[in-house]
Amino acid sequence: MTATAVTEAEAPHNKFDTILVLDFGSQTSHLILRRLRGLNVYAEMLPCTTKLADLPFKPKGIILSGGEVFVRDDGFQQTAE
Repeated sequence: MTATAVTEAEAPHNKFDTILVLDFGSQTSHLILRRLRGLNVYAEMLPCTTKLADLPFKPKGIILSGGEVFVRDDGFQQTAE
């Protein structure tokens, strides 16, 4: 395997527009990801604590996949800044 092949395999977001799914603990996050991929959309799922500034790519869109806690509750989880 050449170095070029390894590089391309490691970074498909360089070739395709990427939709990012931020997982807040939802039981259906994997279903969202599967549906996107079924529509021939490249998608990656990362934890909600991921800092967007630290990503090596700029996603074309972001989906927030919610968790069990209601947003107005005191203990709800927030994204990293």
